[in-house]
Amino acid sequence: MRARSRSWPTAKSRRRSGLLKSTLLQLDSTFSERNYGASSFLDFAEKPAQAGLVQLKTSGRSVMVELNPDFAEGEALARRRPT
Repeated sequence: MRARSRSWPTAKSRRRSGLLKSTLLQLDSTFSERNYGASSFLDFAEKPAQAGLVQLKTSGRSVMVELNPDFAEGEALARRRPT
């Protein structure tokens, strides 16, 4: 999911799952959660949540996808290191 850096400019950014799917489709019109073994987009979003990359927050029928702040800090440090 390299497109994530465009979707989440900061660790505090949040996306509703529907908006996130729309963004993924704009970046790659062939995107389908089924290609990743998920039967729905929520199932797809749960996989990185289980790995600790994102947090899912439910409010009523809405699901917000938020980048895990610990992951964002680690990723930012990795980008700053010279290779």
